[in-house]
Amino acid sequence: FERPEDESIVLAAGIPEAWLAGEGIAIEGLRTPGGPLSYSLRDDGQHLVLEVQGGIELPKGGLVFPWKGKETRITRVPAKIEIPR
Repeated sequence: FERPEDESIVLAAGIPEAWLAGEGIAIEGLRTPGGPLSYSLRDDGQHLVLEVQGGIELPKGGLVFPWKGKETRITRVPAKIEIPR
């Protein structure tokens, strides 16, 4: 969703942790003001692995992934981020 207060797009808000096991989730071609957004998120047992494809013009505040009270901000795409469990 778009978060106007910092001009960012928030990824995977409200996704249950159980959905991230195995292949996880993938979003393909989500329409945004900056173009289509595609990303995947999975749990590899040690990390959450977030991969964002290129092809989107990022908003001023970038992309934000909230997880367990912390936020990871993505300011360049493509991107692959590993977040320790």
